[in-house]
This record gives sequence, C-alpha cells and structure tokens, in this order.
Amino acid sequence: MGCGWMPAGERTGTFKAIPAGAKYRPTKRRDETAEDYLARWDRYLCPGWLIRLPEVIEVARIYLWWDKGQLALALDGEPVTERLRDLIEIFHATVGAVQRDQMESAAKPVR
Repeated sequence: MGCGWMPAGERTGTFKAIPAGAKYRPTKRRDETAEDYLARWDRYLCPGWLIRLPEVIEVARIYLWWDKGQLALALDGEPVTERLRDLIEIFHATVGAVQRDQMESAAKPVR
C-alpha cells in the first residue's frame, strides 16, 4: 500500500510514486464514472494518510452542505465549478461504498 507518511523504500506493494508528505491530487478522467475512478485509486492509497489531506477535509465539509441541499449557502454566492461537482460525485460514491460495505458486513452471519 502506498502510504504518504512512509519513506518510499518502506512501503509495501508496487505503487511507490507518492513521496512522503506530498500533496497528491489524482485526476478523474472525463470518460470515467466516479466509481471507476475510486476503483482505480483505492488499491494504492493508505486511507489514514488520504483522509487527512486538506482537499479531502474540504470536500467532506462541502458534502455535508450539499447533502442537506444547502450548497449555495455554503459557497456564499460563489459558482459551483466543474471540479467541485466532480469532487462531490467522487466523495458521494465513496460514502456509498462504505455504507454498502457496512451493510454487507452486518448481514454476514457470525460464526
């Protein structure tokens, strides 16, 4: 797994391109869905490092407003950019994936 806090030589797996402490901004391709985007990146990034990125924290806060239908209020009249729409879609897909995983785990019988 590619952990942004670990030196490249100590990381496990094959993905070693993220330098320690780097600001990492993977881009979503125009022709891919948010779920495809997540599938492409989630196998490489350490979740503990990823969720502490300022960009992730910012979109999580904006997502709360969007989820309640109050995005315009949160943006103080600023326009919604294409990048912000993409980030909200990606974050929403991630929230859905976590919820599905939790439901599937809860449905499995305990042995």
